[in-house]
Amino acid sequence: MKKLINKIDNFATSAFTNWQVPGAAIGIVQGGEIIHLKGYGQKGIDNPDPVTPECLFPVASITKAMSAAAIALLVEDGHFNWHQKVVEILPDFKMYDPWVTKEYTVIDLFCHRSGLGFDPMQQLPLWGYSAQTLKNFLCHVKPSTSFRTTYQYINILYLFVQDIIEKFSGISFSDFMEQRLFKPLGMHARIGFCKERASQLVQGQVLDEETFTKIRTVSFSCYPHVHMAAGGVVTSGADLCKWMQAQLGHIPFLRKSSIGFMWRPQTVISSDEFYGLGWRILTHKPQRIISHGGLIKGVRHLLYIVPQSDFGIFVLTNLTHSEVPLMICEFAADLLIGIKPREYASDAREKYLNSLKADLPPQILDISFEPSTYTGNYTNAILGTARIACDDGQLKLYLGPKPAVALLQPIAPDRFRLFFTADSGADIAEGHWGTAVFKGNTLTIKAHQRFDGEEFIFCKT
Repeated sequence: MKKLINKIDNFATSAFTNWQVPGAAIGIVQGGEIIHLKGYGQKGIDNPDPVTPECLFPVASITKAMSAAAIALLVEDGHFNWHQKVVEILPDFKMYDPWVTKEYTVIDLFCHRSGLGFDPMQQLPLWGYSAQTLKNFLCHVKPSTSFRTTYQYINILYLFVQDIIEKFSGISFSDFMEQRLFKPLGMHARIGFCKERASQLVQGQVLDEETFTKIRTVSFSCYPHVHMAAGGVVTSGADLCKWMQAQLGHIPFLRKSSIGFMWRPQTVISSDEFYGLGWRILTHKPQRIISHGGLIKGVRHLLYIVPQSDFGIFVLTNLTHSEVPLMICEFAADLLIGIKPREYASDAREKYLNSLKADLPPQILDISFEPSTYTGNYTNAILGTARIACDDGQLKLYLGPKPAVALLQPIAPDRFRLFFTADSGADIAEGHWGTAVFKGNTLTIKAHQRFDGEEFIFCKT
């Protein structure tokens, strides 16, 4: 086993160097024991402190399985069952289609088959909109496919998971997670960021979005404070080892049948990938893998559990733009299962960067335009009123309750790119988001990046 761990450690160290990952943490458990737990690199490009197993990372969507476990605890307590209709528990729950509203179950909240397009309204928290506002807006979002037919990843429905937990526990979601999940497992995890633990937190890094070549530091978004059940856990590598041990049955926690139920495929993603309750189920290897990643601006993670071989591995990194977590988890899983690991080409990072450049923002052009043509108030049923104004000689968009502020930079006649500024009242980080197109009395803002399909149409008032 020591030789295998050395191979994994050497592979990981080389991958972090080659992909310019500032800092990372890796943990491996097998047979109930922690066989590898190590920090790599430093907390950030501006923070030379070394990453240790106790350093804190926002683990993003790795949270989803923990929220499913919290619901499983309430199911085991007898409060409701997985097939209970959500509207029976939360009468204000409302989807676009009345029939879907009536039929939506607790299971459906977890497994990304709502019929809604990919992650609608995911930017709204960054623009200053509250969780309650997102839930109120949900009924305005038209489905793109039929209910329960298609896998489409979505965070907003996990907001109702928080509500269910709070209704039946009588305490906040954060307190429930701490009292019923984290403390019994010996974890020091929390929901969201705490000022008193700021010194333990890693920095977040991304590749700059103008060239995708230089690494820069970014502030973590407000997502952990809004989408708490979908991505709010902030924890350490040491804690995640305990989480994996509990999943594998080595720390008393949930009934074995409850864990197995959460690992059961519910939604087909592809021929060898399925989604369960906060988990992905992968069948591309001789042994089934229970997995989930985590991604918010500044970090990227992956966790694999292989029940048949009784082991789990996670890779936490403080850089969004890399494939290193997948590479290491795949390499380690192959070694521990006993198959030959895949070899990665020396130009893997170069190919990855070239693929990112498909998302380069459009170039700003020297186009003359009359600002008064575009200034005024524009209304959207979901976002309310957006204001376009010419301030300090620049055309700007003001959006949301705080508000978020974006420069409108010309890229074609009546067409601008939206560059959100760091001095906004909202939590959005500085950077390019998408495009704004004016046509008659309408304004359409649309996300540019291919993984973000949001589009909002406003009418001038």
